[in-house]
Amino acid sequence: MKKISLLLVIVMLLGSFIIFASAEIDKSKFECIDGIVYFENRLQIKAGEIIEQSGDSSLVVIGNDGKVFASDENVPNGAYVAVMENGVVAEKVQICVKEDVNCDGRVTAADARLALRTSAKLETLCMIQELAADVNDDGKITAADARLILRKPAKI
Repeated sequence: MKKISLLLVIVMLLGSFIIFASAEIDKSKFECIDGIVYFENRLQIKAGEIIEQSGDSSLVVIGNDGKVFASDENVPNGAYVAVMENGVVAEKVQICVKEDVNCDGRVTAADARLALRTSAKLETLCMIQELAADVNDDGKITAADARLILRKPAKI
């Protein structure tokens, strides 16, 4: 009986290690800075594309509300790439799609407008929106960023 109990403890420990080891997101598959995954030069990105790029089919893409995105759904800024264990998020990294300033999963003229209003101090953005709006990565949101954003939907 002691051997069976010891064997069960070893199996449980190994099982815990395997679960713990799988709860890591391989950030080398993404452009990842300070826990935020960046996707640039995209008009939109689908959840399935993110999972495919990661090479780890056990990952999911979830929204701030905990909703899991289907593989064919557009992913907005602020969503997360996550490892789920027993229905609970074990690890996650936030997604920033450059130029998707209004966080709707698409890059449109509305994003350029929001960036322009922010540059004129008429709007205040959250951190993930600021990162998305600063297209030229100069640390400021200016009319130049708004112009760069507008070029995407205009296909210029």
